[in-house]
Amino acid sequence: MKRKYYYFLVAAIIIGGCFYAKSRWEKQNSESEEKIRFETTKEEDKTVRFIKDNIARTTDFWLYVLSDSFPKYREPNLIIYKGEVECRKSSKGETHTGIFYSAADSTIYFDMAYLEFLHKQSGIRQDFITTYLVAHCVSHHVQNILGISSYINELGTRMDEERKALLEERFELQADCMAEMFMNRDNLYGDVDESIKLDNMRTLRHTSRKWEEIKPEKCIFEDSHTITQPETVLFWMKKADENPTLQNTNTFHSVNIDIKSVFCRN
Repeated sequence: MKRKYYYFLVAAIIIGGCFYAKSRWEKQNSESEEKIRFETTKEEDKTVRFIKDNIARTTDFWLYVLSDSFPKYREPNLIIYKGEVECRKSSKGETHTGIFYSAADSTIYFDMAYLEFLHKQSGIRQDFITTYLVAHCVSHHVQNILGISSYINELGTRMDEERKALLEERFELQADCMAEMFMNRDNLYGDVDESIKLDNMRTLRHTSRKWEEIKPEKCIFEDSHTITQPETVLFWMKKADENPTLQNTNTFHSVNIDIKSVFCRN
């Protein structure tokens, strides 16, 4: 009888250990990593919470949108810093500044100094700038997990510089379309007409250029308003508003590239 209990206990421990290991593995592979690399003030703590809340909202949105094609969506990692940061985009020892997404480590790098500069120089509400930039960076994360990023990078290696630049512009525009799907669904603009949207984009473009002058060669900009005309950005945003589907974010028509096959693979 004692031997039976002994075997039962051993079996229970083994099974329990397997379930524990499995749950640990699932947790490690479902949770994103968050790091803050500077001492924050109380005001900055509020902004940090706002950034995290926005990423959580985008996660709910993309889990819903990708429920059929990519049900195992995982939100990106997040590193919040101030000034300069070394990341997987960089060569060893090289630092960058700005708010950007790195596909190499599935991480959003969020520069609080750049956010503060944009807000103070442009006069645009900080919550709007933050929401837009988070939504845009998360859209790059979606492009990455769907395989669009690697597909476009591969195509770029076979193009001349002029055509490659146009491809990169369309890549950024697609991220804006995806961001617009999220922002418009949650009515994050409020009652804002197109002329105000256009003015905001023009102002952000001008302000970003100022930042680039202050920190040349260290800036990473992954926002279409920094590389193309605001009118073009608004045109594609309207298309996303009219038909908010993932397939309608194909901004590559003008460069004769069909990404529907990429969507189909997923």
